[in-house]
Amino acid sequence: MTIPKSFFAGSWVNVNEDGVEEYFKAKGAPWIVRKAINAVTQTFTWTDLGGGKYSVEYKTPVSTTTYEFRLDEEFIGKRFDSSDYKILITVECDLIVQRFEKVGNSDEPVEVYTFGIEGDKMVQARFDT
Repeated sequence: MTIPKSFFAGSWVNVNEDGVEEYFKAKGAPWIVRKAINAVTQTFTWTDLGGGKYSVEYKTPVSTTTYEFRLDEEFIGKRFDSSDYKILITVECDLIVQRFEKVGNSDEPVEVYTFGIEGDKMVQARFDT
């Protein structure tokens, strides 16, 4: 399977992410912190590097993170908290699915994000497993 070509149409600005407020509320984040997280603009850029390899760049006003990966192959990457995570990126029904599992901490749930293209917008949703 490959990433749908519609993802490579430039950069995507995340204007609404389903489930973020509920996630951080469940984690005990104060109301003001949840509002600040929701206010941050995040830009995603997906790139086909050829040969079955891809990259995704996440850019916020304070940081940029880039992962190079192959679909269905787990790798270790750092996240916003500088911790190592096992990351698996797959494609399911024209959605990109990302799974993040914190290395060495089995108490935390696996975070799952889905990305889909609806018209001229990229839609992101977040779940815990």
